Amino acid sequence: TDAGCTLYGGFYQWDELMQYDGADRAQGFCPPGWHIPNEIEWDALVQFVSTSIGSGVAGSFLTDLTPTALFHAIPSGILYLNKLESFSGGIVKASIFWTSTFDPVTKKAVARGVNNIDPSVSWYQASKTDAFPVRCVKD
Repeated sequence: TDAGCTLYGGFYQWDELMQYDGADRAQGFCPPGWHIPNEIEWDALVQFVSTSIGSGVAGSFLTDLTPTALFHAIPSGILYLNKLESFSGGIVKASIFWTSTFDPVTKKAVARGVNNIDPSVSWYQASKTDAFPVRCVKD
């Protein structure tokens, strides 16, 4: 729905969001002056928000929806193996976000996940046909 896209963002397959440009930190469909973050930029975000404690607790900071939080990763769900897993309602709330990092050996793209059960930020190698939201980063 339009309201869901406004609040959570849309779900995109990797090739679509990258605009079929496999370059690291590509602009993809981000506005001019912005790009799709790579795995290294996600790692830097994790270290920053967790005060260098790391990915084991960073998820609790990224999903903090208070107005003073620097980043709001609102768990919204995923489209995995052509099945919509909506975690925006009920007890479990989770989301996975794309990066621009692609592994040519496994033919998978790196994604980072957050949820409201575990305070960690997970690392995934996902099929490019899965659909997740993305957060653009200013150049």
